[in-house]
Amino acid sequence: MAADVGSMFQYWKKFDLRRLQRELNSVASELAGRQEESEHSHKHLVELSREFKRNVPEEVREMVAPVLKSFQAQVVALNKRSKEAESAFLGIYKQLIEAPGESHTIPHLSLRAPSRFQKKTVFEGHFKTWPSM
Repeated sequence: MAADVGSMFQYWKKFDLRRLQRELNSVASELAGRQEESEHSHKHLVELSREFKRNVPEEVREMVAPVLKSFQAQVVALNKRSKEAESAFLGIYKQLIEAPGESHTIPHLSLRAPSRFQKKTVFEGHFKTWPSM
């Protein structure tokens, strides 16, 4: 048990949750900016498409229609994938950003193995006694 707690402490010390949280904050801020840019870019593409339809002869539109539809389908698919990835990132981000670091919890853990008659665990500096087995 003591070895497990010691290993866990070493893992979290190397993991450096606070550094990861700062990096995730930065990425989340960048994502927000990119979302706004993407919305603006999408609106611009829609307008260009409308202009193209108005200014190009019917026979040219018919010739390029399959290519344009393929590009549109690809853009829609990439947009969907991007939103799903962002949603997954934000879900994990919200959980990790609120997680306490090793400096808040692990130093309070007792590194001594519990006795056979009484198990104690430390949770935020307070002992909780469990019934003996």
